[in-house]
Amino acid sequence: MQLTTRMLAAGGAVAGLGALAAIAMAAGGDPAAETQTVTPVAATPQVRTEVVRTTVHVTKRERPKTTAAAPSSAAPAAPAPAPAPAPAVSRAS
Repeated sequence: MQLTTRMLAAGGAVAGLGALAAIAMAAGGDPAAETQTVTPVAATPQVRTEVVRTTVHVTKRERPKTTAAAPSSAAPAAPAPAPAPAPAVSRAS
């Protein structure tokens, strides 16, 4: 049942679009407008593309060798202070 309804709806849509196309083609247009020549307002500008090529020189720098068990000379960081408690909110009647 559903397939038949969909097919009818699709057929009706295609028929409607065909009718609209036939009406548009039959309406035509003003034949005098087709014979007039359109003069361009301004000539199109000539565009030239310029490619800029630059060379980037990259130098490789030596990095210090790292050891697996490097001793830590800095003391451990102090723990962060505890956050302040939220202020008490009382409702006035």
